[in-house]
Amino acid sequence: MPVVIPVFRYTSYGLLAHPDLLRDIPDLSGALKWYRVNQHYLICTVIEQVIYVVTIQHGSMDIPNRLLALEPTLQREVEFMHDAFLRCLKQ
Repeated sequence: MPVVIPVFRYTSYGLLAHPDLLRDIPDLSGALKWYRVNQHYLICTVIEQVIYVVTIQHGSMDIPNRLLALEPTLQREVEFMHDAFLRCLKQ
């Protein structure tokens, strides 16, 4: 069962109310955006006004290079999550 850290739960509510807080990631595809929470970065994408947190990275990591390596897989995972989300809405 996933554990939601309270600060991230609070942040997710804030992002739902203000999705314009997400920032573009330079030198990467326009699909990924970031939001900083203390020493961590939420890496997100938005599809049809739904925000998906695809990974959480610590600020000490080389985030641009890490995301370049993960990006193709992350995009497929988001597509699977979005399809599952839409199926749940239809039930």
